[in-house]
Amino acid sequence: MAFFDSFYSFSSAQHPSALHVDSSDKTDERMKDPYAITLGLEHHIEPLEFNVMIGRKPMDLVTTSLVVLYLVSDRIIQAFTDVGITGWSTYPVMLWDKRGNEIPGYHGLTVTGRSGPIDDSRSVRMLRDPATDPTVDAGAPYWAWVGLFFKEESWDGSDIFIAKNPTEISGYMIVNTRVRDLLINMKATNILLRPLPRVERRMLDTGEFAMPRDSTWEF
Repeated sequence: MAFFDSFYSFSSAQHPSALHVDSSDKTDERMKDPYAITLGLEHHIEPLEFNVMIGRKPMDLVTTSLVVLYLVSDRIIQAFTDVGITGWSTYPVMLWDKRGNEIPGYHGLTVTGRSGPIDDSRSVRMLRDPATDPTVDAGAPYWAWVGLFFKEESWDGSDIFIAKNPTEISGYMIVNTRVRDLLINMKATNILLRPLPRVERRMLDTGEFAMPRDSTWEF
């Protein structure tokens, strides 16, 4: 699995002070398929608008109530551009705080890089029990797939890409070592990277899973 040691799932670190936002216009037709937006299948001229729901500190990654949509800071975009990171694009957004003031400096993140779908046959099925394993969050025992893999030849070579989850209308955002090193060096905030061989996914779940505490990079 040496190939996969160079890849990491990309998600929010869920910092307690980080902004979490919701669509300002529930009737906006463009919001009906947020996954298509993230995949770059929808093209926007007018900005998508968001209101802050919770959080007080603007960080490099902002989460949304639409889950698959991420907003990223000017700082991230500039860093990606400066070193020529591939597999991404942006769309315009407007972000408003709870007092109605605009929070400038954010963009919607689109991922244009691709790999083939996730291949569960290459993962290990493991029972995770918080009663016997202190690295698992409290709750009832559950079965999980350990490892996130796809056919190597299906990767298009992009630095940032999406591998589709075959059991859901969604996918996993993945970055290579080049992006990981860039994010670490710039001390990007509210970003969590999980090495693909150590990623755990609850079986028949929607993406909330426990992780061994020594296998993540959080900024």
